[in-house]
Amino acid sequence: MNIKEIEDKIIERLKSAKTTIQVDENTTEDVEFFAGFDVDSFPAKFEDYSFLSPVGCLLTQYLSTNYAKNKTIGMIVQDKEIKFNLFMALRYLSKHNEAYPFIDKVEELLTGFKVDEDKQLILQTGQYLDGIDKDLWYGFTFVLADVNIENADKRPLSELDKIYPDQTQITTIKQLMSQGGIRK
Repeated sequence: MNIKEIEDKIIERLKSAKTTIQVDENTTEDVEFFAGFDVDSFPAKFEDYSFLSPVGCLLTQYLSTNYAKNKTIGMIVQDKEIKFNLFMALRYLSKHNEAYPFIDKVEELLTGFKVDEDKQLILQTGQYLDGIDKDLWYGFTFVLADVNIENADKRPLSELDKIYPDQTQITTIKQLMSQGGIRK
């Protein structure tokens, strides 16, 4: 799964968030929690960004990827952590505590959110950033643990067998790939 696909899933998760409101004493209704918010990728030039929503915006941004040391000899297999920022601006609030339900909802929606069957987001930080004009800005950093595996398709099959020559104890990379044990 690439960075754009991960970011698209985060955006979709935020856009599709629902909450139940009490319409009258006998009726409830599910509505979009972030209805009216601009939900999008972080702009290339933030200083030129001006959101039009009367309530707020949510902007996702790829931040970085940290790679661990290689785990094998002869082929690259390493853990990695992909970091994303989420910026939230809220308009026309008179107190910071009016932002708390929105902060709680972001935390609820994205902490543990599975972007893939075996990959989920971990909240690393959340904080108040600044007040700009009448907008209160908050920031969150989420981490996604993953594994970086060298594309074995670029290697000749004979070379892949040399990585683990003793096939009685360890399955070769080629065999794992043919059985679907290593994903590209």
